[in-house]
Amino acid sequence: MSEWHSVKVRLIIKNNENGEVREYLSDSGAKNEGGQFDALIWEDGNYSCDCNRQLMFWRAGSDEEKDYAEQHAGAIEEQNDENGVDYLCGDGKFSLNVFDAATGECYYREMED
Repeated sequence: MSEWHSVKVRLIIKNNENGEVREYLSDSGAKNEGGQFDALIWEDGNYSCDCNRQLMFWRAGSDEEKDYAEQHAGAIEEQNDENGVDYLCGDGKFSLNVFDAATGECYYREMED
């Protein structure tokens, strides 16, 4: 069984409802000892879900949005919060592309340039 290690990635995240695009640096990438990137988590795992992509989108935003994301990261439920923010899990609200932060190699793509 291969061991995986963390890889810093650059995410280009698009809010499909309003078209806004943001860039976010994250340690959320993973490669095995042979150098193969784990795209499954972005395709069908936790990072494919809108609730997690919403947090990444906020973290790439203003200081106020970053603070809000950190306050609510552990409390996302399948309902609106007191401010009316929709946390429903699902897919389709956000699209993203995942790049190696150091080399720029594209590991996973949902959007065309």
